[in-house]
Amino acid sequence: MDDLHVAFVLDGNRRWAVENQLPKLMGHHHGAKTLKKSIKWCVELGIKDITVYGFSTENFKRSEEETKSLFNIMKKYFSELLTSKEIHDNEIQVRFIGKLDLFPEDLQKVMKEVEAKTKDYTKHSFNLCVAYGGHEEIVQAANKAIALGKPITEEEFANLLYLNKQPDLVIRTGGAMRTSNFLPWQSAYSEWFFIKEHWPAFSKERLVELIAEFKERKRNFGK
Repeated sequence: MDDLHVAFVLDGNRRWAVENQLPKLMGHHHGAKTLKKSIKWCVELGIKDITVYGFSTENFKRSEEETKSLFNIMKKYFSELLTSKEIHDNEIQVRFIGKLDLFPEDLQKVMKEVEAKTKDYTKHSFNLCVAYGGHEEIVQAANKAIALGKPITEEEFANLLYLNKQPDLVIRTGGAMRTSNFLPWQSAYSEWFFIKEHWPAFSKERLVELIAEFKERKRNFGK
């Protein structure tokens, strides 16, 4: 796939649950299962970099009951990455991106362990944007730039961001047609795909279709 970088906005978990007459929390559980499968699909398709928008800074405004349940799901899923055959056999470096100090300490600990265990892998990267907000990312990079005390280039500024890689395509599930503050700097010239399927219903076949459509698009990067 020519070292593609594919990003996903994981939307529609709760609506999928409602449509399937399940508790909303089950939508998040099924979403985590789809995320696990999507890593396998991406590796099989030769995709080098995967970035997902899993939890925004705005999501902290949800009810205490829901956020606590989400943290438990995250802890379970992230812990599984420590021993994941998919991760280690394919040498996938895992990074967590965002204001991670907003999470409970036990969840932060698991994230650090996963990053430490995969830090030397170079074949693929799996970037999990959690407690992430694009505007906040740009502000923290701007503050770092100010601290340098000198003018900097766009390239130098990009290196101050949490993530300095640009996605080739961004897939948002769930039907909403907005970017929701996801990678505003990095996705300036990405190809966006807004699809109706909710994240738990996303499939490898759909991913293959979208990549084929991406390859048909002409990218001129503003020229």
